[in-house]
Amino acid sequence: MRLLPLLLVAACVDYNFYAMAQHQAIPDSPESEWALDTAASQSAGSGEDSGGGTIAGATIDASFNVVIQYASFGDTLGRCQIEVAFYEPDEDDGTGGGAGEVIATPTTAGTCAYTAFDPDAEEIAGSMNVRGTLDVGSALALKDEASVSLPAQDHDDGTVTYALRACSRETFPFARTFDVEGEGVGIPAFTLSEAVAVGPDLGRTLPLDEAIVLGKVTQSLTEPLVWGWERLHDAPQTSEGPVVPREMFVVRHTRRADNRLLEALACLPGDERGVVISAADLGQLSPTTDATYAYGQIDAYWDGLAVAAPWGQLVKVRSLVSWSGEIVLVAGGG
Repeated sequence: MRLLPLLLVAACVDYNFYAMAQHQAIPDSPESEWALDTAASQSAGSGEDSGGGTIAGATIDASFNVVIQYASFGDTLGRCQIEVAFYEPDEDDGTGGGAGEVIATPTTAGTCAYTAFDPDAEEIAGSMNVRGTLDVGSALALKDEASVSLPAQDHDDGTVTYALRACSRETFPFARTFDVEGEGVGIPAFTLSEAVAVGPDLGRTLPLDEAIVLGKVTQSLTEPLVWGWERLHDAPQTSEGPVVPREMFVVRHTRRADNRLLEALACLPGDERGVVISAADLGQLSPTTDATYAYGQIDAYWDGLAVAAPWGQLVKVRSLVSWSGEIVLVAGGG
């Protein structure tokens, strides 16, 4: 089993708890695969990613945030971002900063890991947006057969982010693989080949519409939970072939008053089309009450190629496509 840092953020809606991103180059090791919490705010594998690791003597660090998340069983857009930030190696990108307990995750397909949390343990919230201190030009370009521009956005605190404007389901570049090109202002011009692979959009197949009542589904803790999804595009391709995603499904049980995570059940799907959680695994969770709520969330992470950047950083960008929905957990009788 692996552990995910749990970085809680102040939020009332389920999509604010996510897992994966791109934070500085993420190393290709099993232990760092799920470095972020798939349910909380960010993770070195959440929609925010760093990419790999900083090499000794690096002159610049860069962080990427490539995320689209839906709430309400895929019907409501929650988070939509493509962001890049550059900063000095001894600085940070403004993300994370959180501290607290972690969610345990399984390593074997078709299995789950349960975590109970101390509701009184100290937690420190973390940010979900990258911020940089280095200006590298008026815009970055994501290039494939076309080009997606990430204009510079200056912030009141003096930081700068290169970001997709008007991000939406319609503008998000699903199932595409991009080179990242910098125009050479502040640092030499650069190209990071096939560094960003954006996953396909996800559609819900289960639960069915008729099972969703007032935005929630009711689930007995004595019966298996079965949720399904489909990829609405082919997988993105790199020169090494089609990208194979990493997926995780998490049920989080949370205190309603302050969105404090009380317990979580993380499951590694055994099929790309859905997850079946046994009653034995699901029964480890407690029933929801008027003071709590639960939600299920599928996170699909897609990695671009690891690229040695000219400024001395190993960049590996991870994108996240995710949807979630609220569950009423009942002791029995669904």
